[in-house]
Amino acid sequence: MLHLAFVLRYIYKRAYYWIMKKMYLFARAILLCCVITACQKNTEEQNLPKETPVLKLWAGADSTTSLSTWELTGNSFTISNDHPDIAEVTTDHKNITVRAHKPGKATITLINEQHKQFKLLVRPVDLQSDIPGNWVSVADGSMKSYVTVKTGDPKLTDSLYNVLWKKLEDNGNTGSFRYAFTGNNVRFAAGTTSPINKEGTWTYDRLRLTLSYAGAQETYQVIPLRSIYLIELRSTLTAELQQRFPDAGITEVSTHQYWVYHRFL
Repeated sequence: MLHLAFVLRYIYKRAYYWIMKKMYLFARAILLCCVITACQKNTEEQNLPKETPVLKLWAGADSTTSLSTWELTGNSFTISNDHPDIAEVTTDHKNITVRAHKPGKATITLINEQHKQFKLLVRPVDLQSDIPGNWVSVADGSMKSYVTVKTGDPKLTDSLYNVLWKKLEDNGNTGSFRYAFTGNNVRFAAGTTSPINKEGTWTYDRLRLTLSYAGAQETYQVIPLRSIYLIELRSTLTAELQQRFPDAGITEVSTHQYWVYHRFL
């Protein structure tokens, strides 16, 4: 009997240790799986694609932005560009300079000396290529349209000023004047007189807008202000009028109109 009890006790201990060992290995396996899963999840979160920043600017314009704007670190960078025909991009390793040629999208990849990559979407736009809407004259406060006339002839100064100011009023200086876009043409109508349609062409060189009306052409310099949704249209007539009035001492003749972009609802 004693021998049988000893054998049973031995078998019990062996079974107990075997079960405990298996439970330990099982628990260890579960813990290891949890650790691996957590690490994979953390890695996946780190590798999730971050939203690519967008640099929007006028086609025909240049823009220089510090690389620190996007918290990009490094002392030396190489650049790849999938659409150099849309935007030309260079860097001095502290700033990035973009020269926009035409509307579109260009994905820029910067790689630092540690081979870390950073992507930037460059989006040149023009008067028609952004979110559908139209341009409305501001005509408010310090941004109200105005005329500059500087000559050595007081009578000519008054005459030019009145003519150009009347032209601005006809173009909707009160704020009712809007640009409407159809296809590749620019059409607009004055709100203070009968509707006027002027076919327009957009050139990307030096941000110039050329409009034709009744056999004549009007050329404006587009000057972006605080954002691409606020611009000044400046018409400089100095050289033209100096030729017409060579003895009048003309030094400056220009008109200035401010426009804000209204999106269609």
